[in-house]
Amino acid sequence: SSGNNAEYGEEKMRFEVEQKEPDDYYVRSAIQAMRDRGIKVVTGQWLIEGSPKVILFDLGSSWNRYSEWMTDFWNVTHIGVPEHDKESVNAVMFGELICWFLGEFS
Repeated sequence: SSGNNAEYGEEKMRFEVEQKEPDDYYVRSAIQAMRDRGIKVVTGQWLIEGSPKVILFDLGSSWNRYSEWMTDFWNVTHIGVPEHDKESVNAVMFGELICWFLGEFS
C-alpha cells in the first residue's frame, strides 16, 4: 500500500506540477470516469523547461483492485508476480491504470 510514500508524493507534486484540468473534452471525460470509480488522478504541467503536460495516477488509490488485476495479468501472460516485488507489482498496477484510461476512449 502507499502509506507515507503517497504523502511524500503529494507534497513533492505540489512543488513540481501546476495542477490544471486538461483542455480536451475526451481526456477530461476519461479522467473523470476513473475519478468516479475512486482513482486519484492529477493533471497539469510539470514545472520544468517546456512545461510538458502530465497525467499522474495514484497507484495507492487502485490498491483495492490488486487481486483482480494480478489475476487478470496471470490469466493473460501466465507470469506470476511475487507480492513482495514492489517494482513489478507497481508496474502491473500502472499498466492496468493505463489500459483503463485508454479504454475510456473506445
